[in-house]
Amino acid sequence: MKQILVPLVAILLLSFTEKKTIEIEYSAELKSRIYDNTISEAANDFLNDNLNEKKSLVKFINFKLLSDGNKYFFSYKKPMVSDNYNVSVTSIVSRILDGNDIYTDLNDSISYLGGFDVWVNIDRKLNPYDVIWDISKSKKEILGLTCYKATGTLKDIRFANSKSFPIVAWFCPSLSFRGGPTPHGTLPGIILEFETPQAVLTAKSYKLVEKKIEEYKNKNRVMSYPEYLEFIDDWNKKNRKRNEN
Repeated sequence: MKQILVPLVAILLLSFTEKKTIEIEYSAELKSRIYDNTISEAANDFLNDNLNEKKSLVKFINFKLLSDGNKYFFSYKKPMVSDNYNVSVTSIVSRILDGNDIYTDLNDSISYLGGFDVWVNIDRKLNPYDVIWDISKSKKEILGLTCYKATGTLKDIRFANSKSFPIVAWFCPSLSFRGGPTPHGTLPGIILEFETPQAVLTAKSYKLVEKKIEEYKNKNRVMSYPEYLEFIDDWNKKNRKRNEN
């Protein structure tokens, strides 16, 4: 009888877990900028001071991922910003993400980057599989879980923000979910640490929750990433001409 009950309990626990959604909270750290020899020392000092303010404020921003294994949503909660800061939360998040939030449906091979509520409010549409992952044998523990290192490169520079590449992800195969702080969370395990040339996001907690991931609903105009790049290029050219006149 015991030999029958043990597999049965295991099956019930597995089916219960599969119905869950994983919720992960991340903290972010901004990297220092490289000194730019093409601008003045005063300009470099100004940019460094501005970045130091962002580094100070970013620790108050909570980033969160919800994933059911096929769909995931990555977002953040805005902190109460005091008048002592001269930088906006949006300017900080834009160094970490390429959008206000991320919605990805891996079954439909589609990701959306939500547009920021400043300047041009445009949601961008991407294919999550447009990144080539190189999985290495390097591993480390995050939150007591074994994670493996993967480096991601774009198949084509028009398919996403090429300035944010290469990307590095530490993913955990023992957590049977997919996703992370990127529209390209196609690795065989949830991403617990994610790095771009500008920032690093590291998981600080995770739990299983009974939450449904809402379907994507655009609040702004939607463009594919190549269309968005053409739009930005045209916008810059037009405004450059206006400034010259």
